[in-house]
Amino acid sequence: MRKLLIASLITIVLLFLTSCTSDDDNSSSNDTLSGTWKLTAFNSSTAYDLNNDGNASVNLLDELDCLENETLVFGSNNTVVSNNTSFIDLEIGLVVGTTDQFTFVVDCEEDVYSFSLTYTRNGNTIIFNDDGDLLQGTVSGNALSFVLEEEIDVADENGLSTTEDITIVYNRQ
Repeated sequence: MRKLLIASLITIVLLFLTSCTSDDDNSSSNDTLSGTWKLTAFNSSTAYDLNNDGNASVNLLDELDCLENETLVFGSNNTVVSNNTSFIDLEIGLVVGTTDQFTFVVDCEEDVYSFSLTYTRNGNTIIFNDDGDLLQGTVSGNALSFVLEEEIDVADENGLSTTEDITIVYNRQ
């Protein structure tokens, strides 16, 4: 009787082990990044009306006429090419005596250039390596996002400034 009980337990354990799938498999880590990803958002934490049309937005791409065709092209061997068509020089000042009104100097300049970098991926985390400069991002479905810390300076009337992070989002094309 004892041998039958042990054999039954072993059979149950074997059935249990062979019928389970691994929860450790992260399908997003197996998804390929290959292809073109386009810049779709350049988000600040504060909504700005950079183009003075009366509509402020946290997505600065809605406010600008540049950064419209920026792409990342992921290839083989963990390489990516960043294709850029313009850059922005943005100065934001706080209107004297206010806490939520701003002045803007926006300079969008056409500047077509590309550069290559490498990346590593672990699950949903991607780390870009540009000759030792590392930038960590997150892949979620067809979106890739990363944060540029202290990217915007907002100066007050006394010349003191605060900084804001920018969250950049690329979408798979």
